[in-house]
Amino acid sequence: MANPTPRLGLMRPTIASAFSTSDLADNWDRIDETPGVLLTEHATLPGGWGNNHRGMLAYATDQGLYWRWDGSEFVRAFPAGLLGQDRRTSDFTMSSASTYESAVSVDVDVPPGGLSTQVVVEWHKAEADSGALVCQIRRDATVLAEWVLVGQTSPDAFYKRGQGGSRVTLDVEPPDGQRTYALYIKGLDTGSNHLRATAESPVAISVTEV
Repeated sequence: MANPTPRLGLMRPTIASAFSTSDLADNWDRIDETPGVLLTEHATLPGGWGNNHRGMLAYATDQGLYWRWDGSEFVRAFPAGLLGQDRRTSDFTMSSASTYESAVSVDVDVPPGGLSTQVVVEWHKAEADSGALVCQIRRDATVLAEWVLVGQTSPDAFYKRGQGGSRVTLDVEPPDGQRTYALYIKGLDTGSNHLRATAESPVAISVTEV
């Protein structure tokens, strides 16, 4: 007699089993209800799927990405997670109040599909003769965030020291491809300005697709 398979419950006949059109029809129904994931390349994703395929997944092996059919087109199914990170373990020093300089940066490959990225920068301590640093997070030449970071103005005045912190910004649907994210700094006024960094307390940047 026919026995069910362990995963999909398909009826598997033995040599002695009588042919059953009912079992065959049930097997095809079970297969149709459990389509699994289509393995393909992005350029050959099916173009003729319809509403009955809504929710089905395809995995583009050339991209390492999952795509989900929404009833009319393929959209990204899941974010890729961490795209890249880097850290600076030595002090960053600059004196200009007119020109931004990059303190730390990371090159990433933004996947296609129109998802957003979350950019996080972290620092340990800021020192600024001008009293403050003007900071920007950029993607290539595009400014994503800007803020003023109050810094230490006297090495002997502990209570005036700029404390460590972090800044998080969302880059909504960045263009895909190779991109550089960076933390840029300039002084609020001319003078010696620093972001202090060590191996234990680095200036760091990370980019995550969300």
